[in-house]
Amino acid sequence: MDLSGAQIRGALCNGSRMRGVELVDVDISGELQNVVVNGVDIAPLIEAELNRRMPERARMRPDDSDGFRAAWAVLERLWEGTLARARSARRGAHGPTRTPGNGRPGDGVS
Repeated sequence: MDLSGAQIRGALCNGSRMRGVELVDVDISGELQNVVVNGVDIAPLIEAELNRRMPERARMRPDDSDGFRAAWAVLERLWEGTLARARSARRGAHGPTRTPGNGRPGDGVS
């Protein structure tokens, strides 16, 4: 089977086995758990690299109330950055605009 150039989106591949396959110039994005490549579980390696690139990412899996509070603070700060980029992009495309509310989820800003 030749899947060269295939774009696969939203697929479930749970329990899949691939033998004798060639993966060259492949881009994979999604949830990885128990992904074994040539006998090595690569999921923990991927998690470690993503956490290295964005240290706050590791805080998004808290196990106590203090951890949840810290995670929420990170989310609020990141959300503000996202809103600022969206406002900037909107101004660049359509000129200055007003945004109702405080820019937090559930305040009517979409």
